[in-house]
Amino acid sequence: MQLQRLLSITRKAVDEYAMIQEGDHIAVGISGGKDSLTLLYALHGLKRFYPQHFELSAVTVDLGFPDFDLEPIRELCGKMQVPYRVVDSDIYQILFDVRKESNPCSLCAKMRKGALNQAVKEMGCNKVAYGHHMDDIIETMLLSLIFEGRFHSFSPRTYLDRMDLTVIRPLMFLNEAEQAVNRLTKVSGGGQLYVSSDLNKVLISAEDEAKAMGDEYVSVEHLFLAMLKQPDRTLKELFKQYGINRESFLQALTTVRGNQRVVSDNPEATYDTLEKYGYDLVERARNQKLDPVIGRDGEIRNV
Repeated sequence: MQLQRLLSITRKAVDEYAMIQEGDHIAVGISGGKDSLTLLYALHGLKRFYPQHFELSAVTVDLGFPDFDLEPIRELCGKMQVPYRVVDSDIYQILFDVRKESNPCSLCAKMRKGALNQAVKEMGCNKVAYGHHMDDIIETMLLSLIFEGRFHSFSPRTYLDRMDLTVIRPLMFLNEAEQAVNRLTKVSGGGQLYVSSDLNKVLISAEDEAKAMGDEYVSVEHLFLAMLKQPDRTLKELFKQYGINRESFLQALTTVRGNQRVVSDNPEATYDTLEKYGYDLVERARNQKLDPVIGRDGEIRNV
């Protein structure tokens, strides 16, 4: 993405939700990943011309993982002339040596956020910027809908009254999926539709998969099997990361569709997937099996 486009998207969010006021001192939480570093670049660029003058600092919570090298971030902040602080912590030791957590992510996030906010206050900042983008907002909304039964996601700007600290998310309009699509090769001119050679191989392979399974239509499962058979570099990394292979996918597919064949252009409607793996929130509420407190945090606080 070009820097000009990044600054435009960032300013749109900052302006629409009044994220920055005159005299603010904003700390950027730096994890070392692409999102937080992108945020640092965006706010550093915005600082040069934004009408509301603000100070910028950066802070990283060192979780204590072995071989966690922060020197490149120090060098980057030095070149940008952005004050940078590293907060040492024992989070890794607590999670894995003391508590021996098998699912450490939730506790790790809470401890890291607490250490970060405390450091931000000590640095004299009144705001902290997180690198959440549009994809994060959508994913959080879906997780909330599935696991909590409410339509909820985090806010563009949140005031933490206990810390007297405001959280802002200036990258909220940045669409990561859109950027990935924009990086692909484009063909223009003429009226004929073209597909890449990789996509063509996948489509042909999907047809072969459908025929081998005795199905009359090409469906999602055939395309997925074809991608497993003809993966590009990105797909190879994703499949390896999540432990997905042909055998495990076929096993999961058998669980969902059983011995049914694809004989229509909407085969998912015949699999009864929602009935098998979901539950009716309305029915649970009628039977008083749904927690009435979920989604009423603000109301409870007022009471």
